[in-house]
Amino acid sequence: MIIDKIELSGFKSFAEKTLLQFHKGITAIVGPNGCGKSNIVDAVLWCIGARNARNLRARVMEDVIFSGSEEKRPLSMAEVTLFFLNDGKLFPTNLKEVEEFSVTRRLYRSGESEFLINNSPCRLKDIAELFMGTGLGEGGYGIIEQDKVNWLISAHPRERRTLIEEAAGITKFKEKKRVTLIKLENTRSNLLRLEDLIFEITRRANSLKRQASKAKRFIKVREKIKELELSLAQNQLLFLFKKLKTNEKDLDIKSNAYATFASTLSQKDALILKLKDTLTRNEEELSLIQSHYYEIKNLISLAESKKKNLLNEQNRMAIFLKNQASELEELSSHHKELKKELKKYEEESQEVESEYNRYKKELIEKNSLVDDLKKKVSQIEKEQEKRKEELLSIISNLAEIHNKRVSIEKEITKNKAGISHIIAEKDKILAEIEKIENLLKEKKNKKQKNKIELISIEKRREKAKEKRIKIKEKIENLVSKIKREELKYHQIISQSNSLKEMIESYEGMDQGIKNVLIKHKKSQNKDGIFGLVADMVEVTPGYEIALESALGKQLQYILVKDRDVGVKEILYLKQTKGGRGTFIPAEESNLLTTSSPLTASNEPGIIGPLSDFVKIKKEFSKTLKPFIDGIYIVDDISTGLSLWNKNGFRFLVTKDGDLIDPNGVVAGGSEDSFALSRMKRKRELKELEEKSSLVKNQLNELYFSHEQLLKETNELEKEEAILLEEFQRKNLEITKDKMDISQLIKSNEKNKEQINILSKEINRLRNEEKLIEKERERLEAVEKEKNILKIKKEDELAFYQKEFSLNKKILEEKLNELTSCQVNVASLEEKRNRYQENIKRLKDSLIQTEEKQRKIEKMIAKGKDDLEKTKEEFESTTNEIRKLIQENHLIEEKFHKIKEDKEKLSLEIQTLEKEASNLKKDVDNIQKEMIEKKMAISEIKFEISHLIEQMEDRYHVKIKPLEEDKAFSEKEKEELHQKLITLKTKLEKMGEVNLLAVEEYQELSKRLEFLNKEKYDLENAMDHLLKAIKKIEQTTSQRFVETYKKVRESFKELFSRLFDGGKADIILSDENDPLNSGIEIIAQPPGKKLQNINLLSGGEKALIAISLIVSLFIIKKGSLCIMDEIDAPLDDLNITRFTQLLKELSNMTQIILITHNKRTMEVADILHGITMEKSGISKLVSVKLS
Repeated sequence: MIIDKIELSGFKSFAEKTLLQFHKGITAIVGPNGCGKSNIVDAVLWCIGARNARNLRARVMEDVIFSGSEEKRPLSMAEVTLFFLNDGKLFPTNLKEVEEFSVTRRLYRSGESEFLINNSPCRLKDIAELFMGTGLGEGGYGIIEQDKVNWLISAHPRERRTLIEEAAGITKFKEKKRVTLIKLENTRSNLLRLEDLIFEITRRANSLKRQASKAKRFIKVREKIKELELSLAQNQLLFLFKKLKTNEKDLDIKSNAYATFASTLSQKDALILKLKDTLTRNEEELSLIQSHYYEIKNLISLAESKKKNLLNEQNRMAIFLKNQASELEELSSHHKELKKELKKYEEESQEVESEYNRYKKELIEKNSLVDDLKKKVSQIEKEQEKRKEELLSIISNLAEIHNKRVSIEKEITKNKAGISHIIAEKDKILAEIEKIENLLKEKKNKKQKNKIELISIEKRREKAKEKRIKIKEKIENLVSKIKREELKYHQIISQSNSLKEMIESYEGMDQGIKNVLIKHKKSQNKDGIFGLVADMVEVTPGYEIALESALGKQLQYILVKDRDVGVKEILYLKQTKGGRGTFIPAEESNLLTTSSPLTASNEPGIIGPLSDFVKIKKEFSKTLKPFIDGIYIVDDISTGLSLWNKNGFRFLVTKDGDLIDPNGVVAGGSEDSFALSRMKRKRELKELEEKSSLVKNQLNELYFSHEQLLKETNELEKEEAILLEEFQRKNLEITKDKMDISQLIKSNEKNKEQINILSKEINRLRNEEKLIEKERERLEAVEKEKNILKIKKEDELAFYQKEFSLNKKILEEKLNELTSCQVNVASLEEKRNRYQENIKRLKDSLIQTEEKQRKIEKMIAKGKDDLEKTKEEFESTTNEIRKLIQENHLIEEKFHKIKEDKEKLSLEIQTLEKEASNLKKDVDNIQKEMIEKKMAISEIKFEISHLIEQMEDRYHVKIKPLEEDKAFSEKEKEELHQKLITLKTKLEKMGEVNLLAVEEYQELSKRLEFLNKEKYDLENAMDHLLKAIKKIEQTTSQRFVETYKKVRESFKELFSRLFDGGKADIILSDENDPLNSGIEIIAQPPGKKLQNINLLSGGEKALIAISLIVSLFIIKKGSLCIMDEIDAPLDDLNITRFTQLLKELSNMTQIILITHNKRTMEVADILHGITMEKSGISKLVSVKLS
């Protein structure tokens, strides 16, 4: 993997977009201090995932964005893109199929970041993982700065091992281990929480089981309460419906009476309204008449006021006309004076105008003469300047021609040299084309051979894969079978445990017997109690019911050592009130007498004596045998009765449990008993134990088969992995060959294109040479012509210079005469203007005076007309006042007549309102009674509705009233109420009841089952994670040790070479723990004692660090190395050794180095110069060296 190019924009001092192109070999980046060279290394570190700003020589990450300069403002974003080429070495595994890829990182001043791989968004973690194991990862050896050299010498041994880890490619394994440990811890925490949860849920399930039982009893009582409450509610509903019917009948009677009274009252109210309406109209008419009366009075008042104003106006206008006549007389006098003054000024103005015209004419003549002279001088000056310009142009042309001739001579020399150089270059390329053609042939043959091998490997891999898939299917089927068998086994064990618990807890036994046996079980000394009679016998399957029927309660008897022990236990039961018990002393064998022997045992229907089907424990056989002697098993009860009737049969029993005792008492039927259940459970337990053993053996066989198939699968997977690796290697070789062939074809095409270009260039240069020669001859001829023209133009210039001086002198004399004449004209012009202004002023005054006279005359005429009109209006107003007074008298008479009519109507309305008031009281009384009835009906309806809703809300039942004949009597109601109270008291005593307990218990049981499965899954997951961690540790340890040994040997060799002798070594600080051990460096330069490496000189430290880092490159075959001024401490001799090492390393590694040393620069294939033309902004200058 090599860097193809770096693109920077806004990163540190690279404000402008900058592109650095790199090639194989050595590329040196040079420039003065502070120009921004090391910013390129920072850009690479930042782009491939650096998280710490201090490693980039910054305080915070925002400092990498260009912060501005004197000429350029700060930028808001920094961006760096690295372009990598696939050279087949240390290329990221997930990108091996591509030939190139790019990594981009952006940072905005707001703090937001963007990361991209091949222009697709990703995480910083993805970029970091991409470069793990390539040497470029964080803490890797691919980027070496001066600080890193010092760090390598002074670092702690554990810190140095990171370089070996990166070279060994185990950093990604360490990251996997870290992630796996986090997962393990999370799984462990989850498991602990799950166990706590299972414990809590189990406890809750036990509690809910008890609550569910209580809830069932509660529901039963509640149902009885519901039944009673519904019956009582139906009875109450019947009573309410009867009461409602009675009230509704009373309401109908009241409603009819109300309608009669309301009708009469309505008629009275209608008449009152009609009369009131007439009264209102009278009042409105009175109001209108009154309003009209006051309106006329107001008009009279206004007319009198107007009359007075008209009289005042007549007096005012008479005074105005008198004043205007006086003013007109004054204006006539002023007009005559103005005319006299105007005439005087007009006569004086004519004299000044005559003198002004004379001087003006003289000035025009002199101006004309001066203008002619000026034109002549200007024309001569233009001709003079023209000759100057022409002369300067000729001189400039001559200089230009001379320069062109010199340039042409140089071009001719340069062309000849260029043609020679191109011919040599062309010969060199032709030789290279021939070399590439031969190499191309070899590569194509190799590619074809690899393709054939690749097809063969693919076929073998497919065959192995098919076989593995078939085995995998077998494993899946086997795993399913194992799971079924495991489930079956766990079910059997669960059933066995349940049966054992029932047997050991003496379930179904009398309380006294149970108490004695539990006390005996807990007791340290066995105190002479041997156990139950039922536990001392073993019955043949199918005969348990016969034994139980025959012995009955005797099976619950307890076997004790002697009578004293029995008496002691009886006293214990009495003291503790623990029940009753029966005890059999084992030492006395003559306790029971046997029945008479069977006299006809061979008769049909007899199966045999019970003792044949019962096995008694040997030590108790003597004691218990009498219990079953004389009891015989028969086919059925009918056979038994037939046999009993004959002599010799004392006790008969069937397999179904029907029996006939010696007295002829017959017993039978169906009953579950303790003894039967206990013996049956014991038999079932034995069968389950045998079954579990058989299933376990089957499981072991399945486990073995599964293990064998897994081994076979692993072997096939290994084979597949080897074939896949071989397939990928061959595929990679073919891809590399394709790339090489493509590259060689491109190179040849490029070379052929280059030859065509060079041939065209030679022809072009030769044609150009001919044209240059012709140009040189032309320029010589032009130069000769220009020299003759130059002499001619110099003579013409001298003539025009003489003429210009003579005419300029005459012009100056005439200008002085013109100035004197201009002063006289200006003086007279000013005087003339003054007279004209005065004449204009007087004329304006005359016009204004005449205008004012005309205006006053108009005003006097208008005033006389207005005075006449005012007199006429005065007479008209006087007549109008007389008419208004007459109209007012008529209105007063009409007003008094309407007022009398209004008083009569008011009296009639009062009489009718009194009658209506008495009627309204009667209506109100009836209405009040109706409201009371309606309220009573509403209350009854509310009670009915409330009772129905109450029952519906409580029991979700819509009740109906009882039928009349089923109604309860008062006594029955009281009895039902008492019964209801009793049930409710019983419900209250039960306390709080969880009604959801039954459902919750079922859900909790299911959850408990699910959680147990989850627990099993988590335990499996923990086991897998622990195995994964162990595998990672084994892999990392193996890789680290292998790489360490190789680097160690290479370091020793390089040290001796760079120091020209001496000894050095790298050793593990703890050889017993290579996985965590640090790396110690031991160095002894030639001629020195072995000492601490920190005491060595700066140059020696640098050489030791270079030896170790280059060793890593040699072992890892790294394809990219970036060095930042690591040659600074080296002297000339060591620089020579260092540069020689660089040349060798460049054959397999792309080297990018930053240096100030000229000797280091000499070995570079390409130089990138960094300058700062503008303050604070870095600029790139590149040179390719041949």
